[in-house]
Amino acid sequence: MKKSILAIASGLLLFAAFPPFTLWPAAFLGVALLFLLLADEKLSRRFLLGLLAGGAFFAPLLHWSSIYVGALPWLILALGESLIFSLIALAPIKRSIYGAIVFASSFTLIELLRMKAPFGGFGWGRIGFTQVDSLQMFYPIIGVVGVSFIALFLSALLVVNPRFSFVFIPIIALSFFDVNLNTPSGKSLKIVAVQGSVPELGLEFNQRA
Repeated sequence: MKKSILAIASGLLLFAAFPPFTLWPAAFLGVALLFLLLADEKLSRRFLLGLLAGGAFFAPLLHWSSIYVGALPWLILALGESLIFSLIALAPIKRSIYGAIVFASSFTLIELLRMKAPFGGFGWGRIGFTQVDSLQMFYPIIGVVGVSFIALFLSALLVVNPRFSFVFIPIIALSFFDVNLNTPSGKSLKIVAVQGSVPELGLEFNQRA
């Protein structure tokens, strides 16, 4: 029961890293707690804990969608995302540096999977989107995927050995500065954006393009 409550807490911490709270340290805390809970657990237990964490994360994160399509589609989407999130249980997670690499790699791959399933275009909730105020200098170099992996790995590494906490000193320092490695190229770029709506609420929202 205690671990189940902590799993829910880890999901809520992950949510706190996104708007409207946008607390980037919460992502590290949530990931570290999740890694601590999953490490050295048996498969069935890892799956349950991952599902609880995913539910606590995605239910509030995707709640806005219920305004447009109703409560049932929101809950179905949150459950689908949570089930994919819980696939992290398939990784043989150990409390070691190797285990931290496996955890970060699996988590990052699952984030990419969630961009396509259960519906396309639902790539929200990626850890890489939470660090624009801390790891911003890395986005032009390694992108959102790379930032996700770094944040995940550092979070797990902190659990493996708290002495590695010194790596967060420059991250915290960077959060106080606006570091931008992008330089103007002189080239123009045309961008087209389309914001859609739905003709009616509920499960029939996608009947008309």
